[in-house]
Amino acid sequence: MKELMLDGYLPGIIMLIGEEAEKSEPAYLNSSRLLRHVGILGNTGSGKTVMAKIIVEECTLAGIPTIILDLQGDLARLALPTEPDPLIDLERQKEWKEKSEVRIWTPLEDSGLPICISPFKLPSSKLGDDESMKAWDRMAAGIAENLGHNPSKPSHLIVKAFFLRLLVRMVDRNSIPKNFSDLAKSIRDEDPSEYDDLIKSSIMKDLERRANSLDSGVQSRLYNLGSPLNIPLLLKPRLKGRTPVNVLYLNTLPDESMKMDFIQQFCRELYDWMIQNPSDSDEPQIMVFLDEAGPYIPPDPRMPTSKSMIRQLLKEGRKYGIGFMLASQSPGDLDYRTFGQANTLFIGRFTAPQDIKKVSQILGGIQTSRDVAPRLTTLEPGQFLVVTSGSEDGGVSKLNARRLLTNHGPPIPSHQLSALVSKATREWAGNESYIKSDDSTIISEKIRATAQGVSRNSSKINPQSPPVLSGFTHLADKSDPLHVLMGMTNLIAAATLILCTYTLGNLWQEGTLSQLPFILSAAICILMGIGLTLEFLLQENSELSNKIRSRARPLEALVLIWIWVLWLINKFGIIDLSDWSFMILISQTLVTTFFLLEAIHRIRLGDIDVDGDSLLQKVKSAVRGFPAILTGAEIEELKSTSKQIHNNLRRFMEVLTVGLLLVLMATQLTLQMDWVNNLSIRIVSLDIILLLSTAFASWQGNR
Repeated sequence: MKELMLDGYLPGIIMLIGEEAEKSEPAYLNSSRLLRHVGILGNTGSGKTVMAKIIVEECTLAGIPTIILDLQGDLARLALPTEPDPLIDLERQKEWKEKSEVRIWTPLEDSGLPICISPFKLPSSKLGDDESMKAWDRMAAGIAENLGHNPSKPSHLIVKAFFLRLLVRMVDRNSIPKNFSDLAKSIRDEDPSEYDDLIKSSIMKDLERRANSLDSGVQSRLYNLGSPLNIPLLLKPRLKGRTPVNVLYLNTLPDESMKMDFIQQFCRELYDWMIQNPSDSDEPQIMVFLDEAGPYIPPDPRMPTSKSMIRQLLKEGRKYGIGFMLASQSPGDLDYRTFGQANTLFIGRFTAPQDIKKVSQILGGIQTSRDVAPRLTTLEPGQFLVVTSGSEDGGVSKLNARRLLTNHGPPIPSHQLSALVSKATREWAGNESYIKSDDSTIISEKIRATAQGVSRNSSKINPQSPPVLSGFTHLADKSDPLHVLMGMTNLIAAATLILCTYTLGNLWQEGTLSQLPFILSAAICILMGIGLTLEFLLQENSELSNKIRSRARPLEALVLIWIWVLWLINKFGIIDLSDWSFMILISQTLVTTFFLLEAIHRIRLGDIDVDGDSLLQKVKSAVRGFPAILTGAEIEELKSTSKQIHNNLRRFMEVLTVGLLLVLMATQLTLQMDWVNNLSIRIVSLDIILLLSTAFASWQGNR
């Protein structure tokens, strides 16, 4: 027997998945491949769901429990009785019936086994300090998400920081809420002055109202009806010798936000369980299947809570024995970097050029040696190109998927599910729904310090968002030389614009120039003046100031473009600005340099990974109270990156200055030449501003 994707010997269970189309030989998948995750892509009718079910069947026969997030209801058909089929192996079908224990869990309804999510489940005290901090952060983030604060919005981090502090204080008072009504009461009973460094009292009132709304109507059932979501419960068989197949039937949830809440909480529960239950085997402990994954791992810049958690599970799951299977019929709806973490891909038929292009992007991460895209239009239903990394043959094989052992067809309506859930299973789920867990809660001093706000070690950090004219790329901290450089650049640029606008106004009044250049320059001056004024006045990080800051990048670009325009019209004699040519030259050099530095800083922060997100994403979303939102290590990473870029530029300029002096001494070039003079002014001005910014930042840091 040959395994289709096997490169050398891999320990694991051999799973029959179909037939090699080119050799008419059985095709096998090694179970150890599942830990490197599986992706399934294909248009409607390609057999995508069939392929996923085949892998679920094989996991069940191998004794590997599965958890299926069923968005449409068709995967619930796994619970239907099997049907005779002369084209399948009847012995294997019999083995499926004897080994499988399919359980259908239904949030909001009791048509299946009712299940609810518990956002208030505390992290285990068995976690280490670092993992415990992350777990508390995930809990606070989840509650913020439940209350409608999207993680891509700045308000999310304010609310998350608020709930982190509130939860720590509630643990101290032994009053952790059991539902959102309890949470609303806890918010109402809090003294707003204890949180005014994080959040306005009006926002607290809004959170109280939102929490109360979640404890009424159909929404309340998501948190109250049925067995609380519990990974050990899902993995525990009711009958000895059976393998659990858990179908989380999410078609009972009426809208996308409730599905997102459920999946977000499931991912949190799975991650916390995973950290406490590492695997010592090459076999998966669990196989998780998410069908129609697009809305939950969408392309950037969209960042739902589910995306960062799924990315983290994919990244770390292998060493803990967690295998993920993701499927989608729309590759354009997927973040290809997240989906690309699946090292084994089953790709069915695609015909649309945009879909094929997206598939090619996903395949780029696997670095397959063959051109797969042109072959996708030739596939028949049930045929797949299987692409794997680390194989001698380039990792691409054509597969005819085997016949299913189980029933396949359209989605099952929720009202028909009750017939598929036995009375014995309902009784078992009710009795086992509260598996005993570690009830003791110990909060480390590190978590407590983070929740309380600015620590003594970070007292010099000004907890506000970056200034108006520079986007969200570094701390607004006068001990940061890049921030000081920005301030000096802005002041020099503002002075240059004012002087040039004054000259343009005089030329217009004299009748030697049309009014358009003056109006443009005056408008840009006014906008920049408003920006600098707001930077000074809005030091308290209000919602208004953050809306303004989020739109600061175009203003920065506009200032840069206009200074270049002024330099060009003066250089070519279109308008005589010779009185200020020296200032224009310096401003052009500084603003252009800072613009490039900021771009480099953004790229650097984008490369720094923090719990599945880039540090840039976290800083972009930050609103206020950095120490309560970012860890001390993340703040130090920001400062370190900023200083490193500043220092690298300073060293580069020192080399450039020495090089210029050597060239002037060794050649016939002199400062009387215009281009040499201009280059010298640019280099010297940059040298001076870098020295001044370094000295000022050092002085502020030592105060």
